[in-house]
Amino acid sequence: MILLIKNFVTNFCQTLVSLARITIWTKCVNKIKISENTKKSGIVILANGPSLNEMIADNSSFLKGKSVICVNSFPTSDYFTSLKPDYFIISAPDYWLKIVRPELSKMRNDLIEKLLLVDWDLKIFIPTQAKHCTLWNELLQKNKHLTFHHYNLTPIYGFRCFRNFCYKRNIGMPRPHNVLIPALMMSIKMKFADIYLWGADHSWLPLIYVDQENKVLLTHQHFYDKDTAIPLTMQKNVKEDRKLHEMLYKFVYTFEGYFFIREFAEKSRSNIWNCTPGSFIDAFERLKI
Repeated sequence: MILLIKNFVTNFCQTLVSLARITIWTKCVNKIKISENTKKSGIVILANGPSLNEMIADNSSFLKGKSVICVNSFPTSDYFTSLKPDYFIISAPDYWLKIVRPELSKMRNDLIEKLLLVDWDLKIFIPTQAKHCTLWNELLQKNKHLTFHHYNLTPIYGFRCFRNFCYKRNIGMPRPHNVLIPALMMSIKMKFADIYLWGADHSWLPLIYVDQENKVLLTHQHFYDKDTAIPLTMQKNVKEDRKLHEMLYKFVYTFEGYFFIREFAEKSRSNIWNCTPGSFIDAFERLKI
């Protein structure tokens, strides 16, 4: 009984906080249309984990007849033009904030240059916060192969019925500390029956350490820098680095969010299959290709 009361109070408070966030952050956006590609045999989400190189090399035939969505800096890789994904999504503020670290600014400029060269129809999902970003709006004007679809990053927690109501209407999502969360949400809301995760390693925990100056460092490896990635701090904002507990909270919210997404996927009649060998994500059923 005590546990039930505690859970009710927690969900009630989280629902109130989420309502406040919705009032402040959520913007009106067009309903995400059911994709014409849902007639294909599912969608493959290409996350940028270090295992993605091997997955593409060993299982490229699996992609035939399926839609593909890529994330973040994937377009700067050679795979982008060879695979020609149907969808692309970003979520990190580094992609639209005016002031970012020099290396992040270069990353963003390199990405924009690649997108300018796209010669196939590509649907791009961007947060409402980036809606008025000059850099992205100019990209849309310069390349007619690109179309933009906006979504809300508002973190939604609370009672399950309340969460799913908000998720379904694009009001918000589980706290999007990782781009895989909005990628999954968009795939579900486009009514794909089967969603496959590639390169979703999420194997960060063994790669964290604290140096002699009490700086928390993480070697954040991707498929494109698996052998060259170096330990870096994780930024809280432009001038401040995350402390260890703040970094771990970020991971907790991410892994917890996948369980909320699993519930939403089941309600929406979508199946999520984690095909990534050695993935730390424990929310989705595994599938060996």
